[in-house]
Amino acid sequence: MGVPHRRIAAAAAATAALVLTAACGDGEGNGGDDQSGGQDQIIIDLLFDGQEASVDPHRAAAPSDRTMFRAMYDTLVTFPTADLSEPQPWLATEWSSNDDATEWTFQLRDDVTFSTGNDLTSEDVVWSLNRLKNVGDRASYLMDGLSVRADGDYTVVVESEVTNVAVPFILTSSNAAILDSEELAANGGTADESAASTDDAGIYLSSNSVGSGPYQLERYEAGSELVMTRNEQWWGNEPAYEQIVLRDAEPAVQRLNVSSGDSDIVVDLGQEEIAALGETELQVATSPGTNAWVLVFNLDDSVSTVTSSADFREAARMAIDWEALAELGGDGAQRHCGFILPTVASGLQEGDEGCIEFDVDGARSIIEDAGLDGETVTLTLQAFDRDGVNAVEVGSRIAQMWQDIGINAEIVEQPDAVVADLRNSGQIEVFIVPNSMRSPHPYTYVGTMNPSGGTSQSGESYRGGWQAADQSGAVHEPLPGQTECAALGVDGQNSASMDDAVPLYEDWQRCMNEVSPFIPLIVGTASVVAQPDLPEITDYHPLWAIDIPTYTGAAIG
Repeated sequence: MGVPHRRIAAAAAATAALVLTAACGDGEGNGGDDQSGGQDQIIIDLLFDGQEASVDPHRAAAPSDRTMFRAMYDTLVTFPTADLSEPQPWLATEWSSNDDATEWTFQLRDDVTFSTGNDLTSEDVVWSLNRLKNVGDRASYLMDGLSVRADGDYTVVVESEVTNVAVPFILTSSNAAILDSEELAANGGTADESAASTDDAGIYLSSNSVGSGPYQLERYEAGSELVMTRNEQWWGNEPAYEQIVLRDAEPAVQRLNVSSGDSDIVVDLGQEEIAALGETELQVATSPGTNAWVLVFNLDDSVSTVTSSADFREAARMAIDWEALAELGGDGAQRHCGFILPTVASGLQEGDEGCIEFDVDGARSIIEDAGLDGETVTLTLQAFDRDGVNAVEVGSRIAQMWQDIGINAEIVEQPDAVVADLRNSGQIEVFIVPNSMRSPHPYTYVGTMNPSGGTSQSGESYRGGWQAADQSGAVHEPLPGQTECAALGVDGQNSASMDDAVPLYEDWQRCMNEVSPFIPLIVGTASVVAQPDLPEITDYHPLWAIDIPTYTGAAIG
C-alpha cells in the first residue's frame, strides 16, 4: 500500500478572498480602474540581475524569474503562502508515493486550459519535465535521477532511481513549470535527450507564453521590463488586475519610485533604503533573506598557486569576521554557517557545532608557515545586490580581513556576462556568488554544492575544479575528505525520512566547511514595500517575492 504524502487540500482560498475585498486606488500608486470596472494595473520594481537570456522557465536562473514564472506558468504543486513546510495542490490535486518513495503518482486537474487554447493533459507534464531535464541548463539538476511517464490522461508518475522524499518539494520550483507541449514543439521546443543542442524555443518564449497561469506574456524587453495581461483561459478566479508590469530597477531607484508613487510595489530594498524611507504610510514587510552568499576558490594550480593551496583556504576561512560581514546586511542579516539556508530544515545555525571559527592570529600563523605572506589573489566581482547585500561591499570587507593575515586581494569589477564566461571557463581565482533557493528542501542544496553537482550549462570548470574525480574536466585528485563529504550529502538525499536525513545533512555541511573550496558568508534581509492603498502585504514570499496568483485573488481551493 502506498504512503500518502498529500491529499486534496485548499490552496489559500481565504487569502484570495481577503485580497479581493481590498481596493487598489488611484492615489499615489498606479493601480486604478479600467473602463470595464475591473482594476487596471500593478507596477512592480525588482532586480532582473541581467541573467535572463529569454523568458524560458526551464532555462532561467535569476530570483526575479520566479516572480514572473509563478504568474504565467503552473507547477504540479506549489507554496501559495510563505509557509514552506508542506507543498500544496496546484495542477495536481493529490499525490502519494510507494513505500520506499521511489515512485510518486500525481493526479491532475481535468479542467486546465493553456493560454494557447489547448487543454492540459499528462503528456504536457511529461514533455515539460523532460525538457527541463534535457536542455542541460542551470536548473536541469532538479531532475537528476528522476524520470516521468504518463499513466492515462490525468495521471503522472515520477520515478526516482533511489529513495527520494524531496520529489514534491523539487516540483514546486518555478523551473518545473508545465508548458503547452504541442505549441512549444511547433516553435522550436525539444524535450528529448538532444534538447541541449537542438532546443531553439528561446526566441519564441521571449514574445509568447505557453502556460496555464493567471497571466500571459504581453511584452518583454530584456533588461528593462516585462508586461503580463490576464489569461482568459485561466482555470481559477479572475485576477483582480488586468495587467502586471515588472520593471528592472536598482534598489536606490526602487526606493525613489515607490516613495514618489511611480511604482506600486518594490521587492529589493535593503535596510539602508528602508531606513531612508523615514516615517511613511507605505506597507513594509521584511523577512530573512533567501540568498546565501558564498565565496568560491579556484582549485586549479595552473590558474592560482595561492587559492589551490589548502593552507591558504584554511587561513582564509579563519580570517573571516562574520559579525563585521553581517553589518553590511543591516538589521536582520545573519551569518550563513552552512550550505543550507538557515530557514530550511537542517540548515546550520550560528553557534552550532561545525561553524567556522574566527581566528585571525591562527590564520596569520598558517600563512606565515606556508610561505604565503605577501601573496596576491584577484577577487572578481559583479556589482549587484541580493536581499540588501551588495557583492562589491562584501568583497571589499573580505579583502580588508585578508590583508590582516598577509594576503593582498585585488578587487576587479566586471559586467555579468564577462564574469559568467570567466567562471564557466574556470579562469577566476576567487569570486562571490549568492546561492538562491530554488526549492525549500536540503536535497537541492546538496545537488548544487556537492563535487558532482552543478549543471551542464555552466562550464566544466564553473566552480574552479570542485569536481568528482571521474568528471570530465576534473583538474585535481579528490581533496582529502572530499569523497566522504559527498557521500554524506547523498546519504541525506536518499534517506527515507527527514528524521533520518537531518543529521546527515548537518554532518555534510560541517564536512563541507572543512573540505570544500567554498566559504559560506551571510544571509541578508528580504523586503517588500507597497503603496498603502494596495491589498495587504503580509510576507515576503521566500520563493516568489510576491506570489502574484494569490495576491491578485486568482488562487482557488
